[in-house]
Amino acid sequence: MAGQSLDAVLHPLRNKYRLPALAAAVARGEAIVAVGAVGVRRVATDERVTPEDRFHLGSIAKPMAATAIATLVERGTLTWETTVADALPDEVATMHPALRGLTLAQLLAHRAGLQPFEEDAELAAVPAFAGTPPERRQAFVRWLLTRPPVVAPGTAHRYSNAGYTVAAALAERRAGAAWETLLHQRLFAPLGMTTAGFGWPARRYASQPWGHRERDGVPVPHDPHDIYQLEDQYLGPAGDVHASVEDLANFARLHLRGLRGEDGLLRSATIRRLHAAPSGDYALGWNIHPSGDQHLGSAGTFFAVVLVSPADDLAYALATNYALPDSAALASELLSALRGLYRARS
Repeated sequence: MAGQSLDAVLHPLRNKYRLPALAAAVARGEAIVAVGAVGVRRVATDERVTPEDRFHLGSIAKPMAATAIATLVERGTLTWETTVADALPDEVATMHPALRGLTLAQLLAHRAGLQPFEEDAELAAVPAFAGTPPERRQAFVRWLLTRPPVVAPGTAHRYSNAGYTVAAALAERRAGAAWETLLHQRLFAPLGMTTAGFGWPARRYASQPWGHRERDGVPVPHDPHDIYQLEDQYLGPAGDVHASVEDLANFARLHLRGLRGEDGLLRSATIRRLHAAPSGDYALGWNIHPSGDQHLGSAGTFFAVVLVSPADDLAYALATNYALPDSAALASELLSALRGLYRARS
């Protein structure tokens, strides 16, 4: 654990929103300055969370995916203009003609026009594919690319979890390694993110937090071993990572330093490219806002936020093991409290 404790800030909000647990970290470009974690790993138990505990991060997997892919772009393995036809030549004959020219940048900016795959009904219509997770993802991508887009590619922003699975498939094919291996090699290991991994934390590590769903206004534990597994829905690259808030803040620090002009794992120019929205407010894995670039994440059992504010030289990571209905209100209140404390110390 690094820096000051945030527990005194977290306790009132944990109680107000009736959360099993709440964790947060604050960082500047040089270091983590504060970390805290309060509450329990699962309701009706007395297992206290720690700042090192892993939380599922949902769609924060997207800026992580874009960052890992950017390392392949800098290496020349891919370019932002690599198309699905370029990277998947064996599938060109069966691709829908409108999708052959989809670029890597369009996929990461949600401008590919692909079906969103945010609802259970969409996933229920997908055929069952056999094999390892990478083999099932590749089969899903082959199937998906035969289907017409929901809007013409490149014409509008349409959020799509499937777009990130396609982007990961391009990276897998060009780099010759499974997505999980690429993310470890290209992002987690270089940044020292030792708690980062895939799937529900407690499925991989028995002592880690369980997620919770809302039922009648209270959090109900989600068994991490039940049939709800994102890797079985082919959408892992879009939303199936976990990490501690400190490791999430270290990821944010890479972007904070890059946006203030410093080279690191990626060149500053590449980081700036990831944060440059082609139109609207979504760039390559990041929602762009005047208060800072951010991403929220939830797969229905946890909730997390990462925010990078180069104007203040501050980055924030927060997570809870409860997909509460008013998660946006929690995020706004906690971020406001943290910004009030640490911007004053700038």
